[in-house]
Amino acid sequence: MMQIELIITFSIIGFATSNTSYVETNEVIGIDFGTSFVSVGIFRYGTVEIIPNEYGNRMTPTYALFTETGDCIIGELAYLKTGHNPKTKIYNLKRLLGRTWDDIFVQNLIATVPYDLAYVNNKPYVQVNLGYKKIQFSPEEISAMFLVQMKQLAEKYLHGPIKDAVITVPAYFNDQQRQAVKDASAIAELNVRRLISEP
Repeated sequence: MMQIELIITFSIIGFATSNTSYVETNEVIGIDFGTSFVSVGIFRYGTVEIIPNEYGNRMTPTYALFTETGDCIIGELAYLKTGHNPKTKIYNLKRLLGRTWDDIFVQNLIATVPYDLAYVNNKPYVQVNLGYKKIQFSPEEISAMFLVQMKQLAEKYLHGPIKDAVITVPAYFNDQQRQAVKDASAIAELNVRRLISEP
């Protein structure tokens, strides 16, 4: 329940669009979901348009920052915020998608990132200590927050709801990792038309 509340809070704070009426659209967006940055585009009129974020930039850092009040700040603002507990600033989550706890990559990552990872059903979960409670998120849940942000950017830009997306994944992703991207997309209420290898 906490995970859902955090996603909703992020959506309302970051992308409230009052007096905006959306009309039905059949557009399919493209999301380049990288390890450090995420971007969203649309193919229209024979060309690709990369949609800028609220700061006017076409690439958004894949950072999530949890505040003491339980809110979650996503993207550029999370990246720029300093002075917060480093254990509440999450990044490099894409590398954990589809991996098990005993994966050598996960064990090496534990030693290099400032935030905490917890063992949950043989999967690495991000554990955030908000002072009054500890909450855990799967890599898919946090990845979904970035996908929601891209979806909302596209909806605002196109003035219509978006349901379908094509998403890039690294060529080395195995079936479990590709499925994890699809699971994150399902949480973000996006139908994945296709996963495309990045090269």
